[in-house]
Amino acid sequence: MGKRKKKSDIVGPVIFLIALVMLALVIIGICIDWISTKTTAVIVENTSAVTFSDLYDANQNVEIENFALMASFTLATIIASGVGVLVFGCSLVIRLKLIKLIALIAGVIAVIASIGTIITCFTFSNSYSLSIVEGLAEAVSKPAIGAWLLSIGGLLSGVCVALGAVRK
Repeated sequence: MGKRKKKSDIVGPVIFLIALVMLALVIIGICIDWISTKTTAVIVENTSAVTFSDLYDANQNVEIENFALMASFTLATIIASGVGVLVFGCSLVIRLKLIKLIALIAGVIAVIASIGTIITCFTFSNSYSLSIVEGLAEAVSKPAIGAWLLSIGGLLSGVCVALGAVRK
């Protein structure tokens, strides 16, 4: 009988690379436009955007309604995604069940926090939308590309980390 060839496991490193790319989306998302506001007055339209760091700086001076909850979910998404990817990367080298369990927990937290981030971002931005006279003067705020990238990146990195942690 011949020797069995040891089959290399490529699934784990591929999942890790996908999770790493999603973590990059999380980092990019926090750095670019967070809330977009479209202002319409009679026939003139203007679109402006603000970054998360600008909102954070503004909150230091004046307490912004709903900002603390949104910031908490946002920071939880960033931290859980980063820890999850880091620990999952370590679990590829150090094969301990405890490390995989920590990666699984971080992945699940990242998924929950990213869903909370986009929900609270919608709540936050809707509280700053206003309409003076319907169609004549209004300002509509909504999550910008940064909030979407962070939420989607956090969600997918959490899913990748959790799936990678539960596989054999």
